[in-house]
Amino acid sequence: MKHKTKSFSILLGLLLITAITVLALSSGALTSVARFFSFSPLAPPSSPTALRGLQSSPLGTPVPLPQWTATPIPVATAIPTVPPPPGYPTGVPWPPQVTPEPPQPTPLRPPSLAPLGFPPDDVESLYYVADNVGYPELHAVGMDAQGRKQSEFVVINGTLGRTRLTGLHLSPSGSYLALEFLGDGYGEVNIMERSSGQTWCPLREPASCWGGFRGWMPDNQFLFQSFDVPPEGVVPMGVIILDLTTGQYRPLDLPIEPEWGYSLAHGVSPSPDGARLVYSVVVVEDGEEITEVWTMQMDGQDKRLIHSVRGGVSCLSWSPNGSQILYVYQSISGQFFPGELHLLNIDDSSDRLLATDLPMPGESRYCPVWSPDDRYIAFVQLDSHPTFHPTLALVPGNAYFVDTVTGRVVKLSSFENRDVTYPIWSPDGRFVAFVSITIPSGEQILPGELWVVSTDGGQRYTLSGTVRWGNALTWLPPVSSEE
Repeated sequence: MKHKTKSFSILLGLLLITAITVLALSSGALTSVARFFSFSPLAPPSSPTALRGLQSSPLGTPVPLPQWTATPIPVATAIPTVPPPPGYPTGVPWPPQVTPEPPQPTPLRPPSLAPLGFPPDDVESLYYVADNVGYPELHAVGMDAQGRKQSEFVVINGTLGRTRLTGLHLSPSGSYLALEFLGDGYGEVNIMERSSGQTWCPLREPASCWGGFRGWMPDNQFLFQSFDVPPEGVVPMGVIILDLTTGQYRPLDLPIEPEWGYSLAHGVSPSPDGARLVYSVVVVEDGEEITEVWTMQMDGQDKRLIHSVRGGVSCLSWSPNGSQILYVYQSISGQFFPGELHLLNIDDSSDRLLATDLPMPGESRYCPVWSPDDRYIAFVQLDSHPTFHPTLALVPGNAYFVDTVTGRVVKLSSFENRDVTYPIWSPDGRFVAFVSITIPSGEQILPGELWVVSTDGGQRYTLSGTVRWGNALTWLPPVSSEE
């Protein structure tokens, strides 16, 4: 009897547990069950997250997936067949197969005629523009004591472009070169650091390279004539004193055309000590041109009329000691009329004729130049009339120099039918260099030759046969010998 009672109790307990479980699952009373089993002191309390999870489905509300729609594949449009033209060969594929031409390589600048660099600081250097198969290059030739070439380099100052280098002017300190260019109807000036070849425009505000170089002064100052928009406070075509290191400037008090307000001064040139300058002014009297030559202090004071002539005056240049001024005179104004070489004393305004038949006055390539000791003047003299070409005029002539004390004239070259330009002196005054080019019978202009001639007649030879026509020269002393 006890056994039956015990079995009945077990069966009744199983039924009770089953009933409770079914009731919990069917009525959603899972929370009550959890709490029921959590009455044990060993069970941890339920976390809020767990309780939230027990209150809703862990997967959340189901979201239906978007239906996928296949993108139709585009159908190529048939290209209409064009029939061959009448007479097209039978058996030859139509349309004909065209083989594309291979891309043409971009033409490269040919290798330079000399390596990049500069001559050593302890030798003289002669700068000229070489023609490298149509490309201009500024070259520097290292010279020995006998005026012969030791080395040659391409100066790393960038491409010269299509312009002509019409002037190379060494600063008093020897550290800079002023480069004058002449392009399509305008002039341009760059300043080049001699040691590195770095170049820049001289005028900073407003930034401009367009203008003319009118001479160095002490302390890295120089005269600049702006051809572009003039800087503030400067009249059109006015001349300013420009400081190389600071970019500051001040205008010169030169004569101005009263009605139109532009500068009337021509040939402005500073004295070697920078104290005075010389310039010319053209006036008209009874229909005839009269050129006046004036000097004045840099501050505009002490203006003096030192010479007046009927005709034109060009190439004004002070002697190295500042006591005399050379100029080229024309009785009839005009580029193709020959000129005369004159010497003007500052003290008494006395004037002397030194030579005649100078070619194309006003062209810088034919301007006479002083020797370093201010006793001699090198110049070019005409042999016959100019020869005209489509873009230029060449003058058959030769190089000379004249002794300003005795008046003796010495011929340095004996060419026939050759154009001679840009005579320059060596730093010691023993040699004269110049460019000579054969005057062609046709239109093609061949490269010129760079000649060096000793003033005593003992040496005469060429340094280069690849000189580009119409470009200037300069012969510089050793860097180590300059202050």
